Amino acid sequence: MYRLFLEVDKDFLINQAYTHNISRNAMIISVAKDFDKLHNMIHFVTKDFKGTNRPHHCSIQFPDTPYSYRDAIDLFLNSDLKVKCDCEDFKYRRAYKATMLGYNAYPVNELRPAKITNPLNKGSVCKHLLNVLKNFEALAKYVKYPPPPKGESDEDSE
Repeated sequence: MYRLFLEVDKDFLINQAYTHNISRNAMIISVAKDFDKLHNMIHFVTKDFKGTNRPHHCSIQFPDTPYSYRDAIDLFLNSDLKVKCDCEDFKYRRAYKATMLGYNAYPVNELRPAKITNPLNKGSVCKHLLNVLKNFEALAKYVKYPPPPKGESDEDSE
């Protein structure tokens, strides 16, 4: 098995989204849930009013801890991201590609290709993640970020 490593930023994830998911994105509402400092992840809850009408949990994982809204936006725009969603589309059609390209967030690693449901590995994210990625700047305002470590501002001033 070969593993590819490349830069996976927000533009890659949005631009590689499957056309079918882009068109189904309009009836989804997303809400920022919380910040997981242990894994540097912001969790979101999305609800699709046209599809299953069930909530789905999405996450975006950052390489570093954002201590403010500005930090989160800077990391979102300028660093490699990892993502995950608990919906069936991501689990069974996108997770293998995400694992192989290195953008599948903790703790998921899918090593079985979707030979039947997505044999050509089209698309990068599900419609829920696509909605979160497109609206991240608005959603990230409502996250409670952890305080910066003590002494970090003291080191910057020296």
